[in-house]
Amino acid sequence: MLIFERRAGERLQIGDEIEVRVLDTDGERVRIAVEAPRDVRVESVDDTLETGESTIDTK
Repeated sequence: MLIFERRAGERLQIGDEIEVRVLDTDGERVRIAVEAPRDVRVESVDDTLETGESTIDTK
């Protein structure tokens, strides 16, 4: 596991096709954006574990 510290507006690149951007921080909450190809599954694991349902938003 790699651990990064980032501020709002900063980003991480994963490979050539995936980018993670920190949009905003508010106390303990962090808003992030993930840009990835359509064939890469991206979901919130914590929510899935609690509810048993996927939280994928493809908007």
